[in-house]
Amino acid sequence: MRFFILFLMFSCAQQQLVLQSQEVTPFTEFSKKSRTGEGLKTIAVNSVRDNREVQNEKIIGNALTGVQYAKTPIELSISVHQYLKEYMIGALIDRGFSVDDSDGVKLDVVINDLWGEELIEKYQPEKAKCKANITVYLKEGKRSWNGNYWTEIISPGDLSDGTEKLAPTLGSCLNEIVEKLANDKSFLNNLR
Repeated sequence: MRFFILFLMFSCAQQQLVLQSQEVTPFTEFSKKSRTGEGLKTIAVNSVRDNREVQNEKIIGNALTGVQYAKTPIELSISVHQYLKEYMIGALIDRGFSVDDSDGVKLDVVINDLWGEELIEKYQPEKAKCKANITVYLKEGKRSWNGNYWTEIISPGDLSDGTEKLAPTLGSCLNEIVEKLANDKSFLNNLR
């Protein structure tokens, strides 16, 4: 009887997996932060719009949990657009950009795709995968500019659980997107 109860406890999948903001940090190999924003105009992160086709604005992917690998939604503790606004501000400041929400060149962000999921393949270690596609718009007076940035990252495969790799894989995707933006000569030229 004890075996049966233990089996039920461990075979039941979770209802959801909630990631806290501080857990979404990139793997070391994807953690580069170029200092490119010094001496440029101030940026005001004006808005972040979520264009993904999801019913819940907190959902950012799927994990595979339990013995049966049931699809389990991955959620952030706040909405994806709120999280990304806070993330963008911090990531730009880390790269030397001056950010002031009340004054500066208006920066609008559109989330076209941001999704993480666990990968389980036969005879392979568990991995996590993230896709991100973000469009950035700059507007200052009559001048405007936009750029599109995307990336796809698959975590390294080792003996750890794939669910544990979801947060750093998502963090790696976001860091890569901001790194591409911060090193885009066209973006930088529009802030001179």
